[in-house]
Amino acid sequence: YKGAIEDFSKTIELEPDSITAYCNRGTTKLILKDYKGAIEDFDKAIDLDDDIYDSYCNRGVAKVNIHDYKSAIDDFNKAIKIDSKITDAYCERAHARAYLEDYKGAISDFNIVVGLNPKLYKAYYDRGHVRLQMNDSKNALVDFTKAIELNPDFAEAYFNRAMIEYENKDFAKSVSDYSKYIALNPNDAEAYNNRALSR
Repeated sequence: YKGAIEDFSKTIELEPDSITAYCNRGTTKLILKDYKGAIEDFDKAIDLDDDIYDSYCNRGVAKVNIHDYKSAIDDFNKAIKIDSKITDAYCERAHARAYLEDYKGAISDFNIVVGLNPKLYKAYYDRGHVRLQMNDSKNALVDFTKAIELNPDFAEAYFNRAMIEYENKDFAKSVSDYSKYIALNPNDAEAYNNRALSR
C-alpha cells in the first residue's frame, strides 16, 4: 500500500485536480487506518466535485473510525442523496446511529438495506445485533437465523443465535449452534465454555 500511496501522490503532483487520485489515495489511507489523512483526501476530492457518492461514503467511514459519528451521518446522508439505491451508505449510517444509541434509526436503515438487497446476510446479522441492544431477542433470533440461511458458513451468527437460545433455555439448539460455530472457529475458547454450560 505504501507504493500505491506514493504513486497516487505523484499523480496528484502532476495533476493537482485529479479527483480519482485523491479518492484512491483516500481509500488506501482508509485501509491503512490513517483516518485523518483519508478525510483530508476526501475533503479535497469533494472540493473538486461535490457529487461523487464514494467520496462522501468513504469520508463518513473514516469519521466513524475517529468517533465523529454526527458528522459521519451527515456524509452518509449526502451520499444517499446522490444515489439512494446503493446499500453501503445506509449500512454505514446504521452503524453510526447505533454508536449514538439511535437504535430505531439504525433499524430503519437496515430495513432499507434488506429491502434493496434481500440477500445481504450481513445486514440481517447487524440488524440482529441492534435488536439485542434494544432487548428484542425474539426478532434478533429471527435476523440471525436469516443470516445463517443466506450464508451457512457465517460463524458469528451461530454464536449469537446460540447465546439467545441459551437465554431461552433451549439448550439442545444452543449446543447445536455452538457446535456449528466451533466447526468454523475451532480455536475460540469461549465457545467451548458456553457449549459446556448449555449441555
